[in-house]
Amino acid sequence: MKYLTLQTVTVLKNGDSLKLTAGEVVDLSPVMAHDWLRAGFLAPVGTLPKTAAAPAADMRRGRVAQQKIMRKSAICITTVIDRNYRLAARTLFQSIRRHTDCTGIDFKIITADPEVVAEFGAENCHVVTDPIRARYADVKYSKELPPEKYHTSWYRYEIFAFDQYGYERVICIDSDCLCLNDISYLFSEELNQYDLISVEDHIVSKCFTALVPELTAQGLNFRGLNQRRREGKIDIQPALLVANRKIVSGAWYMRLLDYANSTDFTYSIDEGILNDFIYQDGLRIKLLPLEWDYQDLYEIHCPTLPVPKHPIIVHCQESKPFIKERASLDPRMHKWHDRWWEESRTDSTKTIIAIIVWNRFDNLKRWLRCWDLCDHAGAELIVVHNLETNNDRYMQLCQQYKVRYVPRKNTGFDIGAFQDVCKDRLPGFPTDWANLLWITDDCIPMQKDFVAQYLKVLQAGRLPCYEISDEVKRHVRTTGFLVTREIARRLIFPRDPISSREDCYTFEHKGFSLYEQLVKLGFTPRMVTPRLEAAPLWDSGVRKSLNLMPRHEKVFSAEPIVQVPPVSAGFLDDLAIKYKSDKSSLYHNFATKYDRLLASSRESATSILEIGVAQGQSLRMWADYFPQAAIHGADISRASRICETYNKRIRFHLADQNDLAQLKNLEQFGPFDLIIDDGNHFWREQIVSFEGLFPYVKPGGLYIVEDSVTAYWPEYKNHPISCVEYFKKLIDDVNFHGARGRIPANPPPDFNDWHKGWHRREDCQDKLPDFESIQFMNSLIVIRRRWP
Repeated sequence: MKYLTLQTVTVLKNGDSLKLTAGEVVDLSPVMAHDWLRAGFLAPVGTLPKTAAAPAADMRRGRVAQQKIMRKSAICITTVIDRNYRLAARTLFQSIRRHTDCTGIDFKIITADPEVVAEFGAENCHVVTDPIRARYADVKYSKELPPEKYHTSWYRYEIFAFDQYGYERVICIDSDCLCLNDISYLFSEELNQYDLISVEDHIVSKCFTALVPELTAQGLNFRGLNQRRREGKIDIQPALLVANRKIVSGAWYMRLLDYANSTDFTYSIDEGILNDFIYQDGLRIKLLPLEWDYQDLYEIHCPTLPVPKHPIIVHCQESKPFIKERASLDPRMHKWHDRWWEESRTDSTKTIIAIIVWNRFDNLKRWLRCWDLCDHAGAELIVVHNLETNNDRYMQLCQQYKVRYVPRKNTGFDIGAFQDVCKDRLPGFPTDWANLLWITDDCIPMQKDFVAQYLKVLQAGRLPCYEISDEVKRHVRTTGFLVTREIARRLIFPRDPISSREDCYTFEHKGFSLYEQLVKLGFTPRMVTPRLEAAPLWDSGVRKSLNLMPRHEKVFSAEPIVQVPPVSAGFLDDLAIKYKSDKSSLYHNFATKYDRLLASSRESATSILEIGVAQGQSLRMWADYFPQAAIHGADISRASRICETYNKRIRFHLADQNDLAQLKNLEQFGPFDLIIDDGNHFWREQIVSFEGLFPYVKPGGLYIVEDSVTAYWPEYKNHPISCVEYFKKLIDDVNFHGARGRIPANPPPDFNDWHKGWHRREDCQDKLPDFESIQFMNSLIVIRRRWP
């Protein structure tokens, strides 16, 4: 099949290295082109993709998240098999891909078996030919380890002969291993300083020290081993062997073979000879922690040895996969035997729980603590982070909990991120999922089996969603819903890419709504549970108002909170911290600025209005700060009426700041000493609110627009100009348009520059503008009304 090369890359064709130049048309088999198509390096001729898929993200969970990733096209993962281990090899590779983003990484099998070559394809194999076999002709074997059984173990060292393929790093993993966690650390440039990377050899570890005499009695020679132990050297275990080929190259490999064919047998064929040779050669070795290669035989021979919590690679020596019957194994091995067969299932589905996070770090901490206590039901948790300013702490938190972290540019909100996942264009997000449970960070698990509850509804032929209202509405909220891969590929979005709130609203409620599309596809969206109190997920916005937090803490133990006394930044800031207002120095740091602006009017102010109430945190602050003032709050949400219970001087008004008539209805409660717009921060609403409410500000009073930074964020754009540009234009009104005024009737005799316009500015116009001053501060615009 013919493909168009989108980038200059090197691929393999019939065992040979083939360089493809960008823009070139090449003829490749679909098998050979598969990974390159996924990576976005190729496209079938006749198609023109909208965007080439980006290479995998540099950020991964685990230690590699802090490291720069090697160019993935320079990495190959391999294993050695014969026809008896074909299923083992497929399972090993499948388990690696399940836990690690391997986009752009080659997988290649080392084999001498023609049946394996026929099944996997010659282009995917490093074939051990007769000349290669001859390289090992004089290697000595013991009676207990005969060559007819163990000669293939030498073939793993063909990784040192991969010069012909152009790989910079080759990772060889025994086919009787299983990957249970992310191995992307093995792709890190941090490892460039080492010649070989491996794990500690089990026979040198403490649990096998007692077995050495018994093995010696069987005829094995441990002179080299004992000498290395006396020298404090620790042997490597080739079950996991990583070679940086620039250092450990084919020439080095030939020297190793010469040594292997000329030395006396030490204790364990390939690994014994390799360890002798590398210590003679003085190679730089990186030994990885035990959990990188947890061996199942430890549980039998050394049951007191602590088992790693999160083993990354399990070396199943006792429970040899697909060879030994379960009934013949020690019961302690059954879990590994079962895990092999579980990973080998070709019809297995991968379920991902994706939390979309932005600016709610504490919520994410609560989420991850809960996740540790939940029944995962085979699902993997992934954190999709809409990047903000302090991003490292999110990445580090995910590393701490061993959860995959996927950074994303903050565009298109939650629905934009969901669209990116559906279209496989979010680097670092797995593309092999079958079910996706999409959850926003303002939700929290309320049942430990919440994943199973969603999957149960899905298996019943219905599509589960979560609705925080008491009734099922004809839409699917993005708070929490589960979608299958099949559905995701067929969804139509109102715009590509989604970038505005209007697009998001359309996808939830209008035109292209998710609910209507699901119905047309033959699905019936259902609430997972009919009652909010029994729901597997709770929206954090209703937890407190319904007093449900105590029940949550009974299910998921709370982390002890260590209160650090905040540093006072003034009286108003103390109040903001006390009432948990986002105006405090712990959040936006507006209170200190307000204190300087308003201190002189504290005792005299009689009426204050704030647009945007939430739970009334700021209104409580204002009530304490202005002891004589009536405090008015306007919000579109009826739930905000709770603020009236805090103080008898607080009054709530249900109003939409996009509705000029509703705004003008607030005139009856003015004039106001201070009006604050802390509403939805959209450009149009900020301008409409100012034009409608500014006439109700007292002379000398202030009108303040908060979070004016949104004027620079395109997702808040719903007007031709932003509020910042709007107020910039009003600067001319402050300066009376620079007009030359009339000469006074009785000008002072000692002033002669009347013709230049140097006179009282109040004489410039018949009708003076309302603005005394406009002050631009960090995320605040302060407009003072002209004194009479």
